[in-house]
Amino acid sequence: MDDGKKKIVGDDYQKKAFQDEIAIEKFVDDLVAARQDLWIKPENRDRFKKALMDQLTDEINNRFINLLTKSDQQLLSRLLDKGISNSELNIFFQDRVDDHIAHLTMIFQRFKEMVMVGKKVNNEK
Repeated sequence: MDDGKKKIVGDDYQKKAFQDEIAIEKFVDDLVAARQDLWIKPENRDRFKKALMDQLTDEINNRFINLLTKSDQQLLSRLLDKGISNSELNIFFQDRVDDHIAHLTMIFQRFKEMVMVGKKVNNEK
């Protein structure tokens, strides 16, 4: 049955998943490099990078989960129960979220602003 969704299979699926992971890592690398300020000690840079990658991945996933139809949310739940990888999750969202790139662009921009400005913006009164 064709549900009208774009399908990526086999080697193309793995290649696209790998490219998505590299793009996220490069984005975070650039943010870490831009935050060459005093509060990030060199010995903490890798932990900071990992924390940013985890947070960005969570923000992407949460945003896209909220954009899914109820049936796609149910399918996602079943896939998560089977242990879908982050790469496969990226492809799942790409296949099922309209304007995937526009949403990613918005998430990346907001995330960059948060990292570059820090939490002071949220604490100002």
